[in-house]
Amino acid sequence: MLKFLIFEHVIFYYAKLPTSMRLWTFSMLFLLVLFKYNAGYAQHNKAEEELLSPLMYYLEKQPYSLEFTLQGLSYSRQELPFWMEHNQRGRISKNTSVLGTLSAKAVSFVSDESSIIYGTNILYQDAGAPGIQLDEIYAHYQDLNFYVTVGKKQQREVLQGLSASNGNMLLSLNTRAIPGVQIGSTSPFYFTKKKVFGLEGSWNEYFLGDSKHSENVLLHYKKFGAVLQLNGWDLKAGVQHMAQWAGTLNHSGEQPSGFNDYLQVVLGSEGTTKNARNQLKSKGNHLGIYEFHLGKSYKFFKLQFFYNHLFEDISGRRFENFPDGRYGFYYEAYNPSQLINAIIYEFYYTQHQSYTASGFHKYDNYFNSNTYRSGWTYKNRVIGTPFFTGDSNENGIINNKFTAHHIGISGELGNYFQKYPYKLLLSYAKNEGVYSKRYSPEENVFYGLFDINLLQKTIHLNFQSGVEFNNTAPPNFGAGIRLMYKL
Repeated sequence: MLKFLIFEHVIFYYAKLPTSMRLWTFSMLFLLVLFKYNAGYAQHNKAEEELLSPLMYYLEKQPYSLEFTLQGLSYSRQELPFWMEHNQRGRISKNTSVLGTLSAKAVSFVSDESSIIYGTNILYQDAGAPGIQLDEIYAHYQDLNFYVTVGKKQQREVLQGLSASNGNMLLSLNTRAIPGVQIGSTSPFYFTKKKVFGLEGSWNEYFLGDSKHSENVLLHYKKFGAVLQLNGWDLKAGVQHMAQWAGTLNHSGEQPSGFNDYLQVVLGSEGTTKNARNQLKSKGNHLGIYEFHLGKSYKFFKLQFFYNHLFEDISGRRFENFPDGRYGFYYEAYNPSQLINAIIYEFYYTQHQSYTASGFHKYDNYFNSNTYRSGWTYKNRVIGTPFFTGDSNENGIINNKFTAHHIGISGELGNYFQKYPYKLLLSYAKNEGVYSKRYSPEENVFYGLFDINLLQKTIHLNFQSGVEFNNTAPPNFGAGIRLMYKL
């Protein structure tokens, strides 16, 4: 029954894509089938990996899981502290007090090296859009070569959940799952057996749907990267490109959505339209990042350094908005039973925005768009790192000029007989608003979150507390408790 329900919704979302995108999706799938290289469970979350035990295949069983969670939240002011609301996969609103989810997953083994996972998650909360919501519904195929996901599926959590952006400035865990089609490699394709140089990537088409200012908007997202392994060091360099396009806009009507328009969106070609100042602009609203990672594995831990360069137009692609971006390092111990088993430091800087660039491309106004006026949001939530602040009335981004420092720490408290895993998030940000409308006074904010798992039996019990300090508002404190029961 679960499979048929998911299949019906998958077909529904897929049918909403333009013909050009459906043909392109099939073409990409055909090309990816040609690749043959080793991979693991790169795109699966922890719950899915538990279902994919090799023993299950040889016993000819069809694993499944059911998970029920119930969460209660309280806060001292009118809304939850920052980290109790943000990066919660869009499931928690600023006034949420009660949250419940019911998720189901089942796996069908195609072979000992490939499988299809069917998943769905139903959500209830008492704030935001109160009532029962469909949080996830998807089918996910994966083998040793590539993966294909169709439907609404939440992003996989990385870096132990310690990053303020889940490792991606443009696509964090701050919003609800976006329906679409995803095709990509599960690990790099190496050209030699020594695995010195490899390539990886993904191609994704999403349906953003409706907002206050638009209807039936689409999202194109692709990423490509190269991997170089030398003397125990891993160097990764790549690019991500995203573009909102098509749809019907309240202020300018239906937008182009043909195959040629799609190709222009994919290429990010300039000169297709002009804005109010007669500047040549790309069709759609484009964003991107250049990624650079340098990592090394040691005997007991691994270490990674990273830099993400943010761009929205040709000036950013030429690094004329430098030093804007995300910088930092990540440490993770192989043995999780330590007081500190992982730590991340991230520095976010978005102050420049090409204001010294030559030519027309100045003042990038990150995550805002004159065409798609809700900005880089989905269901009124910022899609990228939540240090960008969205307008509560869906009128775009009201704070994209900031400096932020973020530290995330995880580990285990307790003794040999009983362990209590914990997570600690600490952030400081200086928010200045946007170039055209500065905050007065500027905001100096501190956000904190402590989450600890107190019970790991049949029922899992987590307690969390959050704080938020702001020089323009009284302090805000919050606390919450989360119960999870899993079959």
